[in-house]
Amino acid sequence: PTDRELSALDVPQEALAQESVLALPRLLRPGFSWAGEWEPETDGVEITDLDFRVTLPLIPIYGPPPPVLTHGFSYTALSAPDEFGLPSSLYDFSLGASWVRPIHPQWMLRVLLVGAFASGRDDLPVLPAAGAIWTPNPFWRVDLTMPRPRIAYLLAYDGRRQHWVYLGGGISGGTWAFVQDGVDDRLTYREWRVTAGWEAVPPGEAARMPGNGLKWEAEVGYVFGRQFEFDRRPDDLSIDGALLLRLGLSL
Repeated sequence: PTDRELSALDVPQEALAQESVLALPRLLRPGFSWAGEWEPETDGVEITDLDFRVTLPLIPIYGPPPPVLTHGFSYTALSAPDEFGLPSSLYDFSLGASWVRPIHPQWMLRVLLVGAFASGRDDLPVLPAAGAIWTPNPFWRVDLTMPRPRIAYLLAYDGRRQHWVYLGGGISGGTWAFVQDGVDDRLTYREWRVTAGWEAVPPGEAARMPGNGLKWEAEVGYVFGRQFEFDRRPDDLSIDGALLLRLGLSL
């Protein structure tokens, strides 16, 4: 699975625990999310990424929180000179499932499985999703879960929404199959990123569950270590770092 697909299933553990007090209709409410990223032209390459997700909770046979299915579609546009040999459009579809079970008042076990219909990743055949989330007080949240660790601070609360600011980082990219000049090939892209962002969510950690209210975020960052690798070409393509702009909306 790619980092994007794992992030779509990354529901905070304490949010899932608090969801047990909600009624069944709310537990089964579907969630929708959209995100757009833009990396402006650097070394002749510009990258735009659009991602859409639908999250469907299942019947909680063993009690809440319920298992969750996530369906995703992503579109990546590459603008580059012809001599680079990069495809202009890339697509991937994903289907994932996750389930969180409380095993102790302070611990939960999460199991997830994600499959991507884009030929998978060559550089990271297994993407780690282990980590820990620590909330020392209501104002701080330390999320060490890969692939998008972050440290967040509750900046303001107006009675309707909590406004968080955060610093984060991680790795991004993926592998896609494509046809260039009648020849089948696979393209793997990898980048590292450092980010700062702001997000607004309804009050309470349970609001972070899919389908529990309107949430949005804006993020700015810097990406580096960017590299394109091909299966059928001996020469890889490395490009300089660039600015990253990201907007996200979920319901």
